[in-house]
Amino acid sequence: MLLPVAAIAGCWVLAVRLADHRDLGAGLIAPRSGRPRATGALASPTALTVRLQRGLVLGWGSGVAFLGLVYGALTSTM
Repeated sequence: MLLPVAAIAGCWVLAVRLADHRDLGAGLIAPRSGRPRATGALASPTALTVRLQRGLVLGWGSGVAFLGLVYGALTSTM
C-alpha cells in the first residue's frame, strides 16, 4: 500500500515541477503581424471551424455523392 502512494506522490511532484517550468507563450515559429481585428470568417470559434473544415466537408460530400451516383447507375431497380 505504501509503494503505490509513494509512486502517486512522486508523479504529482514531478507534474507540478514540470508545469512550473513550462515555457508558455513562446513558439517555434515567430508570430506574423496581422490585422488588429479578425474578419467575419475568423470572428468566432464556429466560423473558424467552418473555414478550416470547409474543404474536407466539400471533398467528402462530393465523394459520397459521386459514389451514390455510381451505385445508383450500376444497380438494377428493385
